[in-house]
Amino acid sequence: MWDRYRKQVEDYLSRLALPGHPRGLYEPIAYVLSMGGKRIRPVLTLAVGQGYGATAEQCLPAAAAVEIFHNFTLLHDDVMDRADLRRGKPTVHKRWNLNTAILSGDAMVHTAQQQLENYPPQVFKSMQSLFNRTALELCEGQQEDMDFEAMAEVSREAYLEMIRKKTGVLLGLAMAFGGLAAGAPGADISRLFDAGVSLGLAFQIADDLLDTFGDESFGKRIGGDIREAKKTFLFVEALEALSGNEREDFIRRYNRTEKTGDEVAAIRLQFARLKADDKARAAIDAYTRRGLDLLEKTSLHETTKRHLEALAMQLAGRKV
Repeated sequence: MWDRYRKQVEDYLSRLALPGHPRGLYEPIAYVLSMGGKRIRPVLTLAVGQGYGATAEQCLPAAAAVEIFHNFTLLHDDVMDRADLRRGKPTVHKRWNLNTAILSGDAMVHTAQQQLENYPPQVFKSMQSLFNRTALELCEGQQEDMDFEAMAEVSREAYLEMIRKKTGVLLGLAMAFGGLAAGAPGADISRLFDAGVSLGLAFQIADDLLDTFGDESFGKRIGGDIREAKKTFLFVEALEALSGNEREDFIRRYNRTEKTGDEVAAIRLQFARLKADDKARAAIDAYTRRGLDLLEKTSLHETTKRHLEALAMQLAGRKV
């Protein structure tokens, strides 16, 4: 089922009629969209839409809008992170230049919005409103994440709000778009969006956990977040468990810009001693369950609910 949805998305994106001129603007967009990826967000749009009885053709423009916008965020993330590679290929600013990456990224946002013009006026209005709200929140989350880099400590509440915006709302948009494309009831649209946000929170916390307690055989370098002093769920939970001099010492050691392998290992052991990893797993389970509970309250076809449950469990597992 998921492979079929993925293929439908790939086929649709490959047929996207991008203008040929100016080549320097549109060729990088085609390049980014050809890189592939898991396509989780557009697959969710297709699954939800067809779970309400819509056809793939009805849902694909909305799914493409979500995926094009998601890839825009990756393109600009690469610029901000000065990343050289994305999915094993040179990033746009490396293959072309910085100005091209910025301008092509901007054009991707409007290309995504154009996909919504395939829907009737009232549906378009609802989609556009939700798209704009989500895009602004995602930008807020990105800014907050960057702000955290300069902060010695971050509260649990601030961290959760940041990942809600940076990761959760786009999954919420993907699921809500499926419902809107299919004409689902208004109450269901809200539940779908909130369900996607909850699953996005679980997904991001699982990613934090994987970075520190995962298995390098799965292709992810373990300890990168600690080396970069990124504010993660493990970090904020460790802070909650510490006090006094021990807390101040932990903050100082964690925020060091240069860490040896032994220092990274010591912080990892401290996370384990403070049971930050167990708290992360509990949070992943709680957010996954909340998302699935919301889906149960919708009028989605029961088979679709079970498929979405299986996908959510797979995303929350993340090999940790």
